[in-house]
Amino acid sequence: PSALQQLIPLEKSWMIRLGMLDLQAGKTEVQIYLNDHEGELGDDLVALLKVLEQWGTDTPLEVGESGTLYRFVRYLQLLENNTQPIITQGTLKNRHLAESDSLLSLDIEDLLRLDSGTSQWASAAVLFTDAVPKVTTKLPYHLQMSLDAKEAWRAGFESRFDSTLQRQAEAYVTWLQTKEVNFEPIQSEDFPFASAFGLMTTQEGERRWPQLRNHETDRIAEMDSLLGSKTIDSPDHRVVQALSMRFPDRPTTPRAKKAVNKTWPRFWDFLAEANSL
Repeated sequence: PSALQQLIPLEKSWMIRLGMLDLQAGKTEVQIYLNDHEGELGDDLVALLKVLEQWGTDTPLEVGESGTLYRFVRYLQLLENNTQPIITQGTLKNRHLAESDSLLSLDIEDLLRLDSGTSQWASAAVLFTDAVPKVTTKLPYHLQMSLDAKEAWRAGFESRFDSTLQRQAEAYVTWLQTKEVNFEPIQSEDFPFASAFGLMTTQEGERRWPQLRNHETDRIAEMDSLLGSKTIDSPDHRVVQALSMRFPDRPTTPRAKKAVNKTWPRFWDFLAEANSL
C-alpha cells in the first residue's frame, strides 16, 4: 500500500557509496540531494552529510555510528593524505576497526579477511581505486553493491530506497495478513529478521555471515538472548526492528526505540500503519 511504501527509507548503503564517490571526485550532487531531504534521513545518512560538508576543513569528520562510513572515510584519507581526526559515536566506539597504513597495500581478498570478514574495506578499495576482485561471481552482497554503485555513479546520480527493508516490510505485511512468512535471507542484514521469524538458526547465521559478530552488537548473541525476552532492549537497529515486527506487543525500552533512527527513522510509523491494515 502507498501509505506504507512512503515510509520505506533511502538505501543508506547505496547513498553512502555514491556520496563518497562524489567526495573523491569533488562533486556535490549527493550532498545537495541529502540537504534537500534532511528531514527524512536516518542517522547514518546524517553522518554522511556531515562528512561531505566537513571534508577538507579544519573540523573533525563525524561518522556517527556507521562502520561503513568510517571505513570508507579512513581508506580515502589514506589515499589522499587527509589527516582530519575522525569522531565516532555510540556502539561504533566499541567495534573492532582495522587500523593500519598498510591497508592500501592489501588486495581485495586480504581486505575481505579484516574485521570478522566485513566487505567494507574491500568495497572501499573497489570504489576509490582500480582494484577488482579476482573472482567476480558470487561476491559478498555489499561488495557487489559497490561495483554496481560505481558503475551507476559514472552514469549519473540515482537515489534508491532500501531494498533490504522493502523485502522485510513486504514479508511482514504478508505475515500479518496470513500468519505465514515467505522470506529468503540473502545477506547478513537479513539475519535478525530471519531469526525472529524462525527462518534461520543462530548457527546458520554465523556460518553464512561471521561478520554478524561485529556490528552494533554481536548480532548472533543478541538475537539468541532477546528472542525469549519479555522486553525488547537493544542498541542495535536491525535487532530492534526484527523483534518489534515479530513481537509487537512486547514493551520496548527508550534506547531500543531510539536505535531505529540509525537507518529507518519512520519505523514506528510503519509498524503502526501496518498493524492498522
